[in-house]
Amino acid sequence: MDRRLEPYRALVPFLGQALGPDYEVALHDLTGETGAVAALANGGVTGQSLGAPLCGMARRFVQDGLWHTREFVTGYQAESAAKGLRASALFIRDGEALIGMLCIYFDAAKYSRMARELLALCGLHGEGGRGTGAETLTAALPDAVRTAVEEVTGRAGLPS
Repeated sequence: MDRRLEPYRALVPFLGQALGPDYEVALHDLTGETGAVAALANGGVTGQSLGAPLCGMARRFVQDGLWHTREFVTGYQAESAAKGLRASALFIRDGEALIGMLCIYFDAAKYSRMARELLALCGLHGEGGRGTGAETLTAALPDAVRTAVEEVTGRAGLPS
């Protein structure tokens, strides 16, 4: 690994532990020909290992020169082993040269599953009633009349 990336090497296990097992942190050394992974925490998220080449999206960031105009890219989609991931990349420069990337991959699958289950518990699981609109409940006849008129006239109200 290039010595200029040493300060970032310590960030990898720190971020891996601080963020938790659903986050993979990878430091890519771009000073060689392949852009290999030089440090890795929680590698099970993507299946990458030390020495793995730069992934497709990160390679595109380099080839397209995105690193010339941006310090980092966050929230882009990544896929690995049939998993959808959210990814972010920090461009590491030495002067005008791109020497590395610090990438973070987040596997939100279990959180999405928990959100669906929680919504199902609340009865908001999306079954039935699609496209039928929302029902407006009223307590008394005058409220029902006002609601019906507002549906037709908007907020103009009842005629005088």
